[in-house]
Amino acid sequence: PGIFASDFATATMVGISAAIPISVIDYSIMAKVAGVTDSSKRELIKGAKTLFTSPQKFFLPCAENHYFTVYRACTTVYFSTYLFSNTTKSLCESSGKFTYDQTNLMAGICSGFINIALTVWKDGIILKVLPPKNAEDLKIAKAPVPLFSRAMFATRDMLTCIAAFTIAPKVADWLSGRYRPDQLPLSSADCSQIVTPAALQTATTLIHITAIRYQRTGGNLAMADLTKSLKDKVPAFGIGGILNREARWSLLDKAEGKQ
Repeated sequence: PGIFASDFATATMVGISAAIPISVIDYSIMAKVAGVTDSSKRELIKGAKTLFTSPQKFFLPCAENHYFTVYRACTTVYFSTYLFSNTTKSLCESSGKFTYDQTNLMAGICSGFINIALTVWKDGIILKVLPPKNAEDLKIAKAPVPLFSRAMFATRDMLTCIAAFTIAPKVADWLSGRYRPDQLPLSSADCSQIVTPAALQTATTLIHITAIRYQRTGGNLAMADLTKSLKDKVPAFGIGGILNREARWSLLDKAEGKQ
C-alpha cells in the first residue's frame, strides 16, 4: 500500500507542477499555429503574467480567460499518464517476473494508451477555447474537432510516448556506458529524458501543425500551411519524466523504510 500511495503522490505532484508551464506553452503554440495571434511569445508572456500577478485566474474558474480550462486539462493528462506508468512499474517490479526492459516496455504501453486518449481530448479542448477571429472561425470552433485532426494528435503523442517511456531508458544506458558522469551536463537518465523526445520534435511538430491547421481551415488545408517554420517546443514529457523519476524514487525509499 505504501508503494502505491507513493505512486499516486508522485503522479499528483508531477501533474500539478508540470502542467503549469506546459499549459501556457501549449496554448501559446497552438494559438500561433491556429492564426489567432501573430506572436506565440506574446501569448507566452501573457500567460506567465497571469500566473504571477493574478494566480486566481490561472488556477480557479474565471470567465475572463481560458487558463484554468487549459491547466485543468494538462493536469489531468500528466497525472493520469504518470499514475499509470508508475503503478505499472511497481506491479512489474514487485512481481519479480519482468526484466528491467520488459518493465519499461509495459509501463510505456499502459501509460501510452491513456496518454494518447487524454491528449487528444486535451488538444481538442484547447482548440475550442482559442478565440475566433471572425464568423467563419466561430463556426469552425463550434463544430466537432475533425477525426483527421484527432488522428494526427494521437499519432504525434504515440511517438512522444514511445520516446519518453521506452526509448529514453535505453538511451540512458547507452550514455552511461559511453560517457563518464563528469562528461555529461546532467545525469545520463536526465539527459536521455530531454534528448530523446527532443529528437522527435521536427516530426511531431509538423504533425501537430497539420492537425491544428486542418481544424482551423475547416478541412481546406493548403500546402503553405505545412511549410511554416517549425518552432522549438519544450519536450514536455522529458521534463515531466525527470520530475516523475526523482519524486518516485524519493517517495519509494520512504515507503520502503530506507529514509
